[in-house]
Amino acid sequence: MEKTYLPYDQDQLLLLPPSVREWVKPGDLAHLIDDVVECLDLTAIEAVYEAELRGAPPYHPVMMTKLWLYAYAVGVTSSRRLAKLVQRDVGVMMLAAGNRPGLINGPMRIHSAGTSPSGHQAHRPSIAECYSDGLLDGAFGPGWQAIIERVRPGAVAQAAHDAPAALGVEAAALQVWPFGPDQLREIRIPMLSVVHADPARPGFQEIHVALLGEGADALEVDLPSHLLQIIDPAPVARGVADFLTQHPLPR
Repeated sequence: MEKTYLPYDQDQLLLLPPSVREWVKPGDLAHLIDDVVECLDLTAIEAVYEAELRGAPPYHPVMMTKLWLYAYAVGVTSSRRLAKLVQRDVGVMMLAAGNRPGLINGPMRIHSAGTSPSGHQAHRPSIAECYSDGLLDGAFGPGWQAIIERVRPGAVAQAAHDAPAALGVEAAALQVWPFGPDQLREIRIPMLSVVHADPARPGFQEIHVALLGEGADALEVDLPSHLLQIIDPAPVARGVADFLTQHPLPR
């Protein structure tokens, strides 16, 4: 009897081309960098390119900014190494949208010029501003700053202060954290998964389903934000209390 293998044909043509965003799993650092750069004002950089009409069309400054931010987040500071990542790293391929620039000159020198086409100093949101006002808006919903400040004064400023560590250290470390299905199965204590379903961020629901598959109790809260315990703490508190009643902490 002949062995049967899954289909493998490198010359197979796809009936419907996949979206480049589907190459990278939800929650990956590449998606975080993508979201951050989309909320930055890069007009000062673009103005330098647009003032020069000669020559071949350059790569888009938005793409270049995403590539360099991703590269620095994963510890790559060499343009030669980044050029190799464009051909080998699926996250970089997504950010480049299939483009394959060679030696990549970073846009940061142009960015430091800092003037708008009118000659005035252009305001460009910092990474901290973009993280706290842009990316967290998508996670927590509009108006989250007032909610946080009411409960914990100074938290918004702290979020901006922590942005470099959140993006450059913690997000990058999560990409290499060796925690998967095998490690999940090794957990021998009761688990509670508290989740707010968000269609825009399916990664949260995927983790929730994985936890349920390993026997975790479920608590799904119907709120318009991930600020579950702050916007309406009562249902979260009840769910945690019920869980602790069923699974008392060891004395």
